[in-house]
Amino acid sequence: MLLPLLVLSLLAAQTAAQPDNVTLIGAQFLDSSVSLTVGRSAHLSIRLNQSFSAGDYLYFTYQADSQSPVLPYQEHQVVLPLPAVYLPPNATAAELNITGWDAGRLSIGVNSTNPDFFNNHSVFVRVTVAKSDVIDDFNFVVGILYVVLWSMSFYPQTVLNYRRKSVVGLNFDFIGLNLLGFCAYAAFNVCLYWVAPVQELYFKRHPRGVIPVEIADVVFALHAVVITSVQVVQCCLYERGGQRVSLTARLLLAAMLLFLLAALLVSAFWQAGFDWLNYLYCVSYVKLTVTLIKYSPQAYMNYKRQSTDGWSIGTIFTDFSGGALSILQMMLLAYNYNDWPSIMGDPTKFGLGLVSILYDCVFFVQHYGLYGEPARRRRQRRLLRVSATEAADSPAVNQPPTAAAEQPDEGQPGDADDNKPLLG
Repeated sequence: MLLPLLVLSLLAAQTAAQPDNVTLIGAQFLDSSVSLTVGRSAHLSIRLNQSFSAGDYLYFTYQADSQSPVLPYQEHQVVLPLPAVYLPPNATAAELNITGWDAGRLSIGVNSTNPDFFNNHSVFVRVTVAKSDVIDDFNFVVGILYVVLWSMSFYPQTVLNYRRKSVVGLNFDFIGLNLLGFCAYAAFNVCLYWVAPVQELYFKRHPRGVIPVEIADVVFALHAVVITSVQVVQCCLYERGGQRVSLTARLLLAAMLLFLLAALLVSAFWQAGFDWLNYLYCVSYVKLTVTLIKYSPQAYMNYKRQSTDGWSIGTIFTDFSGGALSILQMMLLAYNYNDWPSIMGDPTKFGLGLVSILYDCVFFVQHYGLYGEPARRRRQRRLLRVSATEAADSPAVNQPPTAAAEQPDEGQPGDADDNKPLLG
């Protein structure tokens, strides 16, 4: 009988001790991001949902990247330290200036000495400090150019197939791997850019991170799937010389599809340990694998045929230019924001650009140095020069004069009259 009374008394005391209608104080930055250059300042605005009591103030926290801890100081000083902000009574807004000190990136959060302040780690502003606005603008143009060039790289081969009404010389293994790779790339980009539950999973794992997919990535991937599908249709309709997808390529494609199916089943039935974001990462690994191997069948086919006929060199020029500009953009970003570790921190993008450039160099050598029309013309000119040199160096054959050559030309009847003057 005493135990129930004791429990009721404790519950009543706990309820009485809790204040009613306690509203926590929250803050919000009006801007989600601020960009400035070294030595320049920008405006920062903060709004509160209610005023402070006297003596309390706001102070700021810093985070270098999504994997670093949130600290009350900067590990590497990117901006001048922000002072504490004391708000007058009934004030719900704060204004201050932020000044760039050194190139870099960081996230700035806000906290308070007020015990009723809600320290929400999702409230922050991203700050980027660049060395130069000119480099930033130039880098923006470089980004547009490499996306356009990579998008254009699909058309020379497609147009060549259409004009020839033939796909002889175009490797079917390359086309099959390319289609699977771009389907995986499009699925990854579309889900991470548009699907809200996937974005929630990403931000749960990286609270202050940035979605690593932009609209240009989505458009490029979908465009690549469409044009590669057109090339697949061309392979079905045009003259192909008896070519088909090799057994090796079919086994590789089947293995990658089985891997995606197994990952899909694990993600569907084991959400606690393997969520949809992990599945999308598996999809991206398929794209990476395809990019590493997809050019090999075409290079081997050119070698086996000793010819690049049917393989468009225009595709290689645009692909090489896009890959080079992609790496240039990464280098410019790393320099302008003092963020060289980002190159090694994103080995996929850097590695894909580098692998594409290396394969393009192989195709340049095959087309212009070994098997292509320019190489054939050079060989023909070399053979002609050798033949001419051999003909000039050979000794002349002395033939004895013939009887016809020794006898004077007696001419034909009437020839003598032709030598007479016309007027007597």
